Amino acid sequence: MKVKVQDNGLRLRSNLPVEIHGLIINELEDEKDALKQCALTCRLYRHLAQTLLFKAIVLELLPEPESNPAQKLLAILAQSPRIVNYVRCLTFSVNFFAAAFFGKGFGMPDPDDSWVPEVLCALVNVRRLHIGLPAHETCFPELSPATMAMVHSKCQSVLHLTVEDIRDVPWTILTNLNSVESLDLNNAHFLPDISGQPASQTVDFHMSFPHLKRISYSTSSMNDFPGKDVTSIQSILSFLEQSTARGGLKSLSINIHNALVPATPTHFQAVKQIISNSAESLKTVDVTLSTHVPVLLPNDELIFDDSSMPLLTELSNNELIFNVSSMPLLTELSLTCVISPITFHCFSRHLETVPTSGRNFNKISLHPIITNSSLVTEKKFDDECFKYFENLVLNVVLPQTLSLSVKFTIYGPHSTQRAETLIKQRMPALHAKNLLQFDTKRDAPLGLSEPSS
Repeated sequence: MKVKVQDNGLRLRSNLPVEIHGLIINELEDEKDALKQCALTCRLYRHLAQTLLFKAIVLELLPEPESNPAQKLLAILAQSPRIVNYVRCLTFSVNFFAAAFFGKGFGMPDPDDSWVPEVLCALVNVRRLHIGLPAHETCFPELSPATMAMVHSKCQSVLHLTVEDIRDVPWTILTNLNSVESLDLNNAHFLPDISGQPASQTVDFHMSFPHLKRISYSTSSMNDFPGKDVTSIQSILSFLEQSTARGGLKSLSINIHNALVPATPTHFQAVKQIISNSAESLKTVDVTLSTHVPVLLPNDELIFDDSSMPLLTELSNNELIFNVSSMPLLTELSLTCVISPITFHCFSRHLETVPTSGRNFNKISLHPIITNSSLVTEKKFDDECFKYFENLVLNVVLPQTLSLSVKFTIYGPHSTQRAETLIKQRMPALHAKNLLQFDTKRDAPLGLSEPSS
């Protein structure tokens, strides 16, 4: 964010042009703590600095007795009450590792959350709430009843809720969220059971999200406890099925590709149902499918049918080498699938559902993955399958798409040039139109290796 500094009654020093003041404020977004403190204590910059620096805050509970960020924040708010008007995004987390390794066993108390309810109550303009910290897996803290009630209340009042990289989250925080329009669940683990009963069955989610328009769900980093993760994935997908039963979603992003946590046909069936629930309203679909089982369901059903989604303008699939679930503004999807043996049956079956005319797509990306370059030999090619796929892309998809790409990711211990050449020879028309892209990797991805014979 760039802040344009104007003379709004502030007495800017005449020997400094207004552009210099703008540069000073913009530098506050860097990790220059000294400059931030100067700006916050300088009368000239205080208002602009507060507006910028307090738009998003992190409230992290720590086990150290002298560390009470909630109490410190309340002290700041007491001195400058108007700061509460600037806070739009709040991240709430606990330093799990510090609590685990330097907690009671070392004579240190549990994190003090006694001041948290007052802080959450004071921040009346928060529109985005993050529970957990990205790339820092934590465990949901044991909160006092008052704090837990206020956390749930805050979840109910925000427009955007993110639960990310955190374990043992109580399902109750996802109930009766009447204001939430956007929900992100990224590598989140919810409580598996309560008194022996599946925890997800102890609450009713059918009326949880009456205004939900966007969902993003990713399992890409759930690698610690594969057995538990499979159960957690199924529980969350079942929750998404229930909470989207009324339809109305405009944007859906689901990533169930994980090398260590194999997806199951049950997971695929859930994804299909979630999409079907909002088939009439979806405009953006972003699906990344596991590479451990076929993309088609056991009875050869499709995961999604483009022809049943008249408002769909962008097909976007999170490519396996990117984490599209952490980029909410991205509006493209690549149907991603491992092709071993080298076949395009999965892609062709889905492309067959694209209407032959009358549609306008912004971008379609098809992303085949080959786990072993030695598999790419003339003897193992299905020439008719290649021709049929190329025909669908050229005659059905391309005329209706503003941007189209077919990107191959090829893994191999040695050069993959031979594999690229053979693929280009089997798809001469796509190659001539410069629609083929190649991304080569020296090593096979974890969990994707295939035998070479």
